[in-house]
Amino acid sequence: MTPMQKKALHNKQRKAKKKSRDELEKKVDKYAKVRGIGGVKKQKQAALESVVKSGKGVTVVGKSKEALKKDRKKGSTAGR
Repeated sequence: MTPMQKKALHNKQRKAKKKSRDELEKKVDKYAKVRGIGGVKKQKQAALESVVKSGKGVTVVGKSKEALKKDRKKGSTAGR
C-alpha cells in the first residue's frame, strides 16, 4: 500500500468510528430522557450527599455513624 492509500483507509475507518460513536451517544441521550435521569447538577448533588455526612452543624467526612455515636457518648474533646 502506498502512503496515500494508507492515509485514505485510516481516515475512512476514523469516520466510521466517529459515526458509530455519535449514533450511540444519541441513543444514550434518548434513553436517558425517557428514563428521566436528572441533569449533571442533580448527579453532583447526589454524589456529594453520599460522601459528606452531617451531624449537629458540623460536616463530618469519612466517619461512620457508629463512630460518631461512640464519640458523643464518651464526651470526646477531640478538636477542642
